[in-house]
Amino acid sequence: MSLYGYANAGRRRTAGAQFDLSAPLLRRVKMTLSANLFDQRNPVETLDGMPLDSAPISHSLRATTNGTLEWTGQTRPSSTGPVPGDVVQLQWSYNGPDRQYQLRSAPWAEASLAWTHSFARTLSLSTTLLAAGRTRQDLLAPLVQQQSWRQRRPQVQVKLVKTLG
Repeated sequence: MSLYGYANAGRRRTAGAQFDLSAPLLRRVKMTLSANLFDQRNPVETLDGMPLDSAPISHSLRATTNGTLEWTGQTRPSSTGPVPGDVVQLQWSYNGPDRQYQLRSAPWAEASLAWTHSFARTLSLSTTLLAAGRTRQDLLAPLVQQQSWRQRRPQVQVKLVKTLG
């Protein structure tokens, strides 16, 4: 675990906008998209320890996005009531590069594919495949230079869900 605290870090400004779109593409297929734009201005202390009042300002336009493409199968009749159809989802996220003070984060993306099958109105099995991914951060400060990263291996998750009621 890493904890960072900024003391007397100067002025920072962040402005942003978010755009959301959800629309049916075909019968039983829908798409949901969300995009975020951030305009960031942060003071940056140089490696030689320049005082904050004369430190340069880091300016960046950063984008993030996430979305879901979903297919829903047809509801099936049953003696105990209608059974929801299968659901298949493709989800993704992307975060652009980011810089806050001396901390820099590289861009990263992740994706997953999920399938849910309902055996009855209150019993279903869900399987999710998470794609491999990697994140990286660089800390460049006058006394410390460190690079850290996290590597995620592909994962398969299986869940049996029983709903009460």
